[in-house]
Amino acid sequence: MPPSTQAQAASPAPAAAQAPATNLASTTISIPISAPPTSSLAPTPARFGGSDAARLVIRADTMSWVQVRGPNNEALFTRLMAPGETYSVPNRDGLTLATGNAGGVSVLLDGTALPRLGETGEVKRGLPLDPAALKGALKVE
Repeated sequence: MPPSTQAQAASPAPAAAQAPATNLASTTISIPISAPPTSSLAPTPARFGGSDAARLVIRADTMSWVQVRGPNNEALFTRLMAPGETYSVPNRDGLTLATGNAGGVSVLLDGTALPRLGETGEVKRGLPLDPAALKGALKVE
């Protein structure tokens, strides 16, 4: 063997640093677990439109685009309504309703839900927002 190889073979390998022995089986870790904070202030769905004396109320049951137009075709209300939001329809003649999701909108007359305006995703235009005319359009007795 060459002399340099002999010197390398004769010198012992450096000792690796050793960590103190730990018995993990007997180690206990306590982590406090608490319930997530609760809030009694759940968001209230938005209410739009006229007063509480409105005979007709439009309520979104699912995301629904809704538009109410006046007798001169002026837009009184246009909104993508979130579930639970309501619009109190003014007690005025000549108002009409258009919606892009007839099955996702309920109309309440004097607090009582009328039949669905149509199917989910169905577009409806020109629905009269006069209580008697709307009941006739929906074939309500």
